[in-house]
Amino acid sequence: MPHPRLHKGRVWLLKSGYGQLGWFNEEEQIFMPVIDCPGFLRSLVFVDNYAIVTISKPLASEVFSGLPLEKIIKKIMFYLSAEY
Repeated sequence: MPHPRLHKGRVWLLKSGYGQLGWFNEEEQIFMPVIDCPGFLRSLVFVDNYAIVTISKPLASEVFSGLPLEKIIKKIMFYLSAEY
């Protein structure tokens, strides 16, 4: 589920099963990951220079079992803080 978005001349993608946000390098024909996230990426939108993604826990079903994300989540420590 790549969820492609065009932003500032680049095609940005989500590799949901890997928890990665990145862009497609057209010259080399490869995905260029920018960040690894600790969850299943579900949507992508840009606001000015910010990429906003939604993250969910991997679903407990046979369809989603065995994704690389399962191994990645075990290795990532993630802290989210918000100021109000």
